[in-house]
Amino acid sequence: MIVMVAPYSPIGRTNSPHLGASRKIELVLSGLTRFGEVVLINTAHNERSRPLCVEKIEINGVAVVEVKLNCYAHSVYGKVLNLLEINSVIKVIDGIGIPSLVWLYNGYAFESMFLKAAKKNWQGIKSVLEFEDWHFSRSRGMNPKPYIDFIFWKRSLSLIDCAFVVNESLKDKVNNDVSLVYPLYGLIDPSLEEMSASIVCGGDVLNVGYFGGLSKEKGADLVLRLSKECSREVQFHVCGAGSLDDEFEVVSQRDGSNLSFYGRVSTDELYRVMSGCQLILNPHSSIESMDNGVFPFKVVEAVAAGAVLISTKLPDSEIDDLLCSTIFFDGSIEGLKQGMDQYQNDVSGYVGKVELARDAALGAFSLNNVMEKVGCLLGDSNKDH
Repeated sequence: MIVMVAPYSPIGRTNSPHLGASRKIELVLSGLTRFGEVVLINTAHNERSRPLCVEKIEINGVAVVEVKLNCYAHSVYGKVLNLLEINSVIKVIDGIGIPSLVWLYNGYAFESMFLKAAKKNWQGIKSVLEFEDWHFSRSRGMNPKPYIDFIFWKRSLSLIDCAFVVNESLKDKVNNDVSLVYPLYGLIDPSLEEMSASIVCGGDVLNVGYFGGLSKEKGADLVLRLSKECSREVQFHVCGAGSLDDEFEVVSQRDGSNLSFYGRVSTDELYRVMSGCQLILNPHSSIESMDNGVFPFKVVEAVAAGAVLISTKLPDSEIDDLLCSTIFFDGSIEGLKQGMDQYQNDVSGYVGKVELARDAALGAFSLNNVMEKVGCLLGDSNKDH
């Protein structure tokens, strides 16, 4: 049995879904089922004033047992109270089975405390940390949560058997304490791998995609401006949700609009739209301004989709050729236009680069590749379970 501890907040569970994080959690869950029954301890406060409960559900097409922590009227105080309930959660897991692996999504306080209790309670259990974000990568003002998370993470670091990290900065922070450390900039769904097998290049219409949060922080306002300044020969395809929803809807409804707005879509629909784009935009504010906290998940998906990525600066990659087809720009609307011109002036020259980048992404971040490493950690006897 495998236990995953993660804040799972997909569409339909909350008014503020975490789209990228939810997709990653869903993919990991579906991959872990090859090693046995999977239990998700959901640490997200998607509801208010609800007791701990256990349900059998389906996530990403696979059966999962979900343990929802106690939720309280005030989520901040509730998170603190959850830290006092670790032993109760351990007893719930005992009632389901004996786990061989615990997978932690990020170095939060509850996850770190649960790891210590798990190592004490279940002899020989292995542990994986999916390290997605440095505790201090964003300014939180007087909020003590990052400091609390950091303290408990630091105390449990020696108990981690394997870590998957989203960039070199996080790798440096665990290298001295964890023997197995692998890059994990993203995870590639097998369905995206299949849909994008034929790379789209050239054509009378240039299809440009944006897939992510619809906010100024994510650079979605640049996508809106760009669509208004481009001709009908450039078609924009946008999937996502955020504060700019209404503006995208209005622009897409205008007569002769070159923007198709899909809003929140299923994973299959998302991948279908992505696989039809020659260019995918990532105008997110520079990663360096967030202390290298997150390598954008959608970057790996864009490369795996067989598209040329136009992006603001990204961290250096230790994966050869991963970003060889990426066009970098300075974050301005003029820079975006120059990036599009650069591609259109040398379409044939990008075909080989796109293939190299896609092969590099699949070689490092396909779901099968990642789960092979987990299988090695668990031992050959568990691989076929």
